Amino acid sequence: QVAIIARLRTLPEVERIHTTSGRVDLLLQLGAESTSRLDDVLDQIGELPGVRSSESLVHLSTKLDRALG
Repeated sequence: QVAIIARLRTLPEVERIHTTSGRVDLLLQLGAESTSRLDDVLDQIGELPGVRSSESLVHLSTKLDRALG
């Protein structure tokens, strides 16, 4: 996992990396200037050694974020 995180840190589109418990090991937040670039980055992540699978979810809106104050 450490090696994958190190590789993910090199991708400027990776904004946040969270470790998780349960079915998946990592949760990433990505930001890209276009859907085409996002598609490219997802392909790059999927090709990283050690990545067995991935699932992508697109954030549509935020209904509550208490951290924003």
